[in-house]
This record gives sequence, C-alpha cells and structure tokens, in this order.
Amino acid sequence: MKGRSQEGKGTEAQRHRGTEAQRELGVWSQKFWLLASVFCLLSSVFCLLAGVVFSNTFTLKEEVEVVGKEILLSDISDYSGDDIKIGVAPLPGKSRVLKGQYIKLVAKRKIPEIEITGDEVRVTRACQSLPKERIIEEITRAIDEKAEIIVGKIPDLVLPKGELIFEIEPVIKGDEAICKVQILVNGDQFKKIRVGCKIKRFGDVAVAKKDLQVGSLIKADDIEMAYKEIEKEAGFSCATDLVGKETRVLIKAGEIVREDDVREQVLVRFGDTVTIIKNGDGFTVSCEGKAASNGFLGKRIMVRNPSSNKLIEGVVLDSKTVEVR
Repeated sequence: MKGRSQEGKGTEAQRHRGTEAQRELGVWSQKFWLLASVFCLLSSVFCLLAGVVFSNTFTLKEEVEVVGKEILLSDISDYSGDDIKIGVAPLPGKSRVLKGQYIKLVAKRKIPEIEITGDEVRVTRACQSLPKERIIEEITRAIDEKAEIIVGKIPDLVLPKGELIFEIEPVIKGDEAICKVQILVNGDQFKKIRVGCKIKRFGDVAVAKKDLQVGSLIKADDIEMAYKEIEKEAGFSCATDLVGKETRVLIKAGEIVREDDVREQVLVRFGDTVTIIKNGDGFTVSCEGKAASNGFLGKRIMVRNPSSNKLIEGVVLDSKTVEVR
C-alpha cells in the first residue's frame, strides 16, 4: 500500500510539472508572435519610408511661379533634397519654358542616378508694380518735407516680389532738382532711375502793403508779413530788415520784396555838391566837389574837384561829406 501511495504521488507531481511547462511554453509563444508582429510592422514602415526617401524618380510640374533669381529643381518638381540649380529665372513678370530632357541633363550632373519624368515646365517670375506714390513720398522727404514737390515722369517698372527700399540722392539747383533713385528689392540693387522735379517752397516773407515807387525810403508801415511761395530770388523773413532801405524798382502792393529790389539809402546823389576833406596829423584840408555817382553810407564814391577838374575817390561820411583816405 505504501509503495502504491508513493507511486501515485510521483505521477501527480509529474502531471503538475507538465502543466506548468505547457503554461510557460504558451506564454513564450505569445511573446514570440507579438515580437514577430512588431517586427513585421516596423519592416513595412521602413520599406515605405525607404521608398519615399530613396526614390530617384521625380515628376515635373506643368507650371510654376518662382520668386528668386534662380530656378531650382525643388521649384519645378516634387524633388525635396539638396538644392539643384537648373537655370536662371526670367525677368519679373516674364516666363520661360524648360524642357524635361534639359532638366534631366542638368540634374544628373549633381545626382547621376536621378530620373525626371515630364515633357516641360513653364516658369514665371513673380512680380510687383512700382509704387509711384512711394517714390514721390521718398523724394519729397529727401528734398524738403515742407516744400511742394512736383515730380516729373516716373517710368513704369515691373519689380521682383519682395521688400522695397529706395535710396534717393537729390541734386538741387534753385527751384529744380534731379533725383537719382536707387531701388533695392530684399536688399539687392535692382534698378536705378533719374527723376526730374520742380520745387515750390512756402514761408513767411515781407511784402509791400502798398505800391512803393522807385527811390522810396521804406518805413515800418510800408511792409507786412505774408505766407507765400518763395521763388528763386530770396525774400526777407523779417520786415524790420527793410526799414530805412531804398527801393530800386517799382514794387506793387502784395508783392514779395526781394533782395535785388532794394538797396541802402542813397546819401549822395550824382551831381550833388559835397565837401571833400582830408585829415592829416593835426590838420584838416577841405574843398568843395561834385559827386560823380550816387553814394551810400560808408561806401566809396568818385567826386570831381572843380579847381583841378580831377576825379578823387573818397568814402561817404554823410549826405554832405566825403573823406579822402
């Protein structure tokens, strides 16, 4: 009985060990199939990516628009690798057609195994119109923001797309100017043009309150200030600067009084009798003479000595006296 009992126990233990082994084998089997499934999935993804990354056949687009100066393979096809220059872009707003055989030939110089499909592609350069208002604004700022600038003809230009910068160099002569305009697109010089301008300047200037006849001595109530266009001949920005001056021409009421319209008051007029004096060390010699021209205070004048009939140069001291120095 004891022998049979021990034999039964042995059989039961063997049976238990067999069950454990089967259970463990099932777990490892599940792990194996899980790993195999993951491996197959990763292999499929890798193959898919490899097909995209390492494909050497690319298709041309039918029509494209480029911004820069160069045509790249990535611009005209589905190629996305390192830049490959195919050619020079056309002028802004213009187009050119590239044949597939030519594109393939150029591309193979960089990547010998590359293949290009497609007969041709039309390439158009992106463009923008020249904003004339912006040029007028820049010219006005360069010359004088307070002036009225009448800008001459600005040529019609077609520019590449990009940020525009204008560099203006005005050459001003009186009320006219020639502006050298340099146009940059994205920092690169694109075009130079020359634009002629008329300049109208405005400001407060002295004007006649009434008609001033030739030879009039200007008084304070003869002049007032007015805001007017300032032309070539400069006017006076302060009315008091004109008081005591003499008019050289007829000045109509409301007209700007210009520098050439007036002069210092004539103290000695042609033909006036004056006293000619000569000062020496402790003595003064004087005689009468006749003015040979108009004379101004402190200015030189020629006078004739009636006794000798000779002309003598002297300086006007007042309306009756000329000093020989």
